[in-house]
Amino acid sequence: MNNFKSFKELCENLMCSSDVEFEYNGKEYSITPIDEGISILEKYNYSTEQTYIDIVDVGDYVIGNKLLKDIVRDLKVTLRSF
Repeated sequence: MNNFKSFKELCENLMCSSDVEFEYNGKEYSITPIDEGISILEKYNYSTEQTYIDIVDVGDYVIGNKLLKDIVRDLKVTLRSF
């Protein structure tokens, strides 16, 4: 299974400049390294895009009314590149 066991594990994956895609509550999301840092958004909904310079700050991305770092174990990971 590709799901993350902790927020720390997600951060370690992102440190390798890896892409991550996941589903949560019926919506798809993407975390992608970009020149400016790390981009996270609901797929195809660019108004939800946030860019973070520090990997650990990705955990502050809000999905619904929850922080990513608080729900990481509930994500259904669909792509996890290394």
